[in-house]
Amino acid sequence: MPANQARMTPPILTSQIELSTTIEPIDDRHPDGGRYGWAVVLVRLHGVPLGPLFVALPNGGSSGETVRCLAEAQFASEIAEHLAADGMSGMGASVNSQADPACLRSAATFLESAPPLSVVVATRDRAERVVACVSALLATSYPNLEIVVVDNAPTSDETARLVAERFADRPEVRYLREDRPGTSRARNLGLRAATSEFVAFTDDDVLVDPGWAAALTRPMVEDDRVGCVTGLVVAAEIETEAQLWFEDYGGFYNGYRRVAHELDGSEPESPLFPYAAGSLGCGASMAFRKRVLQGIGGFDAALGGGTPSRAGEDSSSFVEVLLAGWRLTYEPAAVARHFHRRNYNELRRVMLGYSGGLSAYLTRTAVHHPRRIPAMALQAFRGARIMLDPRSSKNAKKRASYPAELSRLEMLGMACGPFWYARSVVATRRLRRFRPSGPRSAGRP
Repeated sequence: MPANQARMTPPILTSQIELSTTIEPIDDRHPDGGRYGWAVVLVRLHGVPLGPLFVALPNGGSSGETVRCLAEAQFASEIAEHLAADGMSGMGASVNSQADPACLRSAATFLESAPPLSVVVATRDRAERVVACVSALLATSYPNLEIVVVDNAPTSDETARLVAERFADRPEVRYLREDRPGTSRARNLGLRAATSEFVAFTDDDVLVDPGWAAALTRPMVEDDRVGCVTGLVVAAEIETEAQLWFEDYGGFYNGYRRVAHELDGSEPESPLFPYAAGSLGCGASMAFRKRVLQGIGGFDAALGGGTPSRAGEDSSSFVEVLLAGWRLTYEPAAVARHFHRRNYNELRRVMLGYSGGLSAYLTRTAVHHPRRIPAMALQAFRGARIMLDPRSSKNAKKRASYPAELSRLEMLGMACGPFWYARSVVATRRLRRFRPSGPRSAGRP
């Protein structure tokens, strides 16, 4: 983290700009009557995200030209690389020198013949959030979209009622109910119900970008070796210290360059590949070939939210896709915005759950793939050094105010994860004997 960023305090405005268009001024006024001291601006060129720009906002905000100058200076090399890929290299090239760049023509051509895509949204007792999520999905540019909302062990019928009311005229939106708790069970029900060859997944606390669906699907259409695609997830808001601390922790950050991962050793990877937490993507933005995900058994019902394991089902599925011989592509053009937990106590639970889910899924991988245990043990040693070293890439960007308790909770979760997974396996076997008494679907069948 640059030194000036260390001074940032919430609330921080989250925004975005497109360099090929006019950039509007950034207003520092907060809706509650205060003001924003900083803005985190996602800089894009022809829709492609280049990276975040951190802007200190003076009283009255910042002009569009000031923001443009800062962005073009910080991302000069990325802009030049993008323009060169569009055939626009040379001294005369600029972000405004071509009204119809090759990248946008290519994207439009893809949409003309884009295959059907099913999107599964698992939710529980957050009716307004899931309605906002579905509305964002319907606003995407994708031409042939099916949306499957799966209500997981709800405590009321509010989500069913609200989805039916808000989307009564949208037959592409379907509602299903999974009475057995667990994010994996909800996603697996959505997977079975999906009618498309390609199936994407997002969460109810996420708002997707208009180009999200196309960006997730396209790598699988263009390369039949790709079995899974994950996308860029950024903060939808940074209103509290808890949300900023989650960003210090790393958020869901995976960079701004497309990366194709596979286990053939053809490309250099992280020393912790493929087991590092979140290095391949996250469940808030992921898509699979349906047959590939079904071929690895779907999501493990002993992992994920709503189980004793708490998390880890998405990372486990990514590793299983790679172990099955498929390629996994990280595509930052598939942008989604996640609402981090605002409350510190909720953040504590999240941090404990994420780290416990990590070691839970690693335990699951060792059980199912014992031949990989020696390599996993070596990587576990490397991972422990990275977690404990304050100068490591994981810890160096944390601000001085980052609570030491959160780091302790990470280590506690890592220690508890294997035991949580064992409990979850037992609980899963018991739940297999449970048959829901309520309706499995509502609204349009």
